[in-house]
Formats: sequence, structure tokens, C-alpha cells
Amino acid sequence: MTRIAYLSIFLLVAINNIFAHDPFSARFELQANLKEGALLHVYLTQVSVHQTLINEFPEVDFESIEMDEYKKMVVNYMKDHMLIHGDDVEMEIGIGAIKLGSHQTELKLHIKNYPERVERLEVAIDAFSQNKNQHTVFWWFTPDESDKIVLSAK
Repeated sequence: MTRIAYLSIFLLVAINNIFAHDPFSARFELQANLKEGALLHVYLTQVSVHQTLINEFPEVDFESIEMDEYKKMVVNYMKDHMLIHGDDVEMEIGIGAIKLGSHQTELKLHIKNYPERVERLEVAIDAFSQNKNQHTVFWWFTPDESDKIVLSAK
């Protein structure tokens, strides 16, 4: 009986982990509770990032590319495929940091001109749009509240 219980628990944990690592998902978190500007945290699956870069830049030999060049390509791709407006002002996405992992890529980008208060935020992210099942969760954290929305082609 205990074997069945342990097997059931193992299967539940394994199934949960399989669905938790969806290769067609991305998470964006806009932390707007800083004194100077805001910080955009981006969490992506490495599989999706790499496949997208291969499709976007078929002329690049990814077997021999330098790591710094690869990181620049990721950052530039992300900057070119997202647009954020706060109260009709286009946000300037500045420099930040990138961490490539075996399963996840993380970016932190500084929003230079984020106003002290924003009433309405407009976000357009078409990164990874070639993936039919891609979905993006966007979180907006302010000093007063937080909100999230799932962005998808549907």
C-alpha cells in the first residue's frame, strides 16, 4: 500500500514539473517601485530563445559564436520585439544584465524614463511569435499594487 502511495506522489510531482517547464512560455515583470526608473525582469526558456535566434539569423554559425556576441543578440532581439508605453510615453529600455542558463535565460533591463506614477500601461511583445503555442505572462508591480495579464496571439 505504501508503494502505491509513494508512486502516486512521485507521478504527481513529475507531471507538475513537466508542465512547469513549458518551452513556449515567457514571464516579464516590470518592477516600477524603484526611486529612479523601473526594472524589467524577463524570464525565458533557453530552448525557445535559441530556436528563435536560429530562425531569425539563419546565416549565423551558432556552433562557433562567442558567448558575448550571443548575449548581445538575445538582448537586441528582446529590445526590438517589445514596446512599452506608460501614459502614452514610450519607455526607453536601457542596458541591464543577462544570465544564460541551461534551462532558463534571465534578463534585467533598466527602464530609464519611467515616470514617478503611471496610470495606464500599454505593452506589445511580439518576441517568439513564430511559436504557435507561445504565451507570455506580464506582471506590473507598482508601490501601490500589482497586476498580471497573459499575452498571446489568441
